[in-house]
Amino acid sequence: MYKMYQNSLGDALDYADLVSYSYFLLEKNPSLLDYFRQIYRYVLVCDYQDLNWAWADGLQKFSDDFPGAEINLGSEDNNQHPCLAWAAWRIVNTIPGRENRGSIPLPSQEEYSSRVSIYEAKDPAEETAVVVKRILKLLEEGKSLEDISVIYWNKGAGKRVANALVKLGIDVRRQQMPIIRPVFDESEASGNHDDPINSESEAQTSIALLKWHQARGYKVKYLFVIGLDEDTYINLDIMPAKEQTFMRRQFYAVLKCVEEYLRLSYSMKRMQFGKWHARRRFALLNEIETGE
Repeated sequence: MYKMYQNSLGDALDYADLVSYSYFLLEKNPSLLDYFRQIYRYVLVCDYQDLNWAWADGLQKFSDDFPGAEINLGSEDNNQHPCLAWAAWRIVNTIPGRENRGSIPLPSQEEYSSRVSIYEAKDPAEETAVVVKRILKLLEEGKSLEDISVIYWNKGAGKRVANALVKLGIDVRRQQMPIIRPVFDESEASGNHDDPINSESEAQTSIALLKWHQARGYKVKYLFVIGLDEDTYINLDIMPAKEQTFMRRQFYAVLKCVEEYLRLSYSMKRMQFGKWHARRRFALLNEIETGE
């Protein structure tokens, strides 16, 4: 299949070819490399956490492959509270290519627990009730809807929280989609629910609901990350090392979303194919359990 694909390209190049051929071109032609070094003194890598293992490994080796090059990884987001920055840093500080970022001071346990908490629910109903209760408390304290978001790791958890909030009269919107009405199931939604959001007023009068992979580049003050339990699909114990690195980067992107307040939760059991199945907490939660 791969050979057929390559033959079909003919003289054309695909995206992977553009990257690899550029690399080899610079490697085999020192004079050309010197020319471009005089023009481009710096290489800026945006969203470094989203690089796959091959790109990250290549970037890390760049300084060895091309003498004189220096890698300087940027500083952390200054808008994020130090406790939350520490939690995000903990997730990626072991990934190749991140060693030179330095360290972030450990927060005190009292300060950390006021910003970050992990809740273990006995079942999905309890998780939903706790999340909704905490959201209502934020609203009672005068926090605005646009400053509150929910990211779901488990789709069922997202549906439960969305429906519970809507029943209380709180509008919920999915990222880049319109306000969700009481029926969350897309198959039962009215036709106009597929239209994109164009009005900022909808963002100001509703809580955002996102899938975990939509977190890149997103920013919010108060964040709830729900459904953080492992199953046969998300299970770090059986994941190859490369996929574990990818999962760390994705979770890091989630943790970098929040600026002030982070609440994470998971359920010890979930219904699947008509039966209850035991779950366990997402393994990476152990690494951000508490400050010192």
